[in-house]
Amino acid sequence: MKPGLDISEVIAAERAAIRHLEHEIPREMHRIASDAATEEQRGHTYQNRTGDLERSTKATAPETSSDETRVDLVAEMPYASYVNTRGYMVIDEAADHAATEMEFFFDGMTF
Repeated sequence: MKPGLDISEVIAAERAAIRHLEHEIPREMHRIASDAATEEQRGHTYQNRTGDLERSTKATAPETSSDETRVDLVAEMPYASYVNTRGYMVIDEAADHAATEMEFFFDGMTF
């Protein structure tokens, strides 16, 4: 007869942690990207005549596949790339800051 060992509580805790991470990671990535969008909205130097470009600058909703979660920082107006290449936007710097903050977030996760 083998001695019995009940690890059901460990398995339940592991499953709960995985469910938590499946929700926490996309939420935190979206928060970081949203902060980057705000950084762009506050830091740009273009003349904000209509507010359309500023309002279109945002973080996309998290998209999760089996092996990755993706959140994009976008400026959705057709002329956004023109404004950006002229140096009036800080979206590239904001995206770099977001990437660095996400690295800190993931580095801080312990298992």
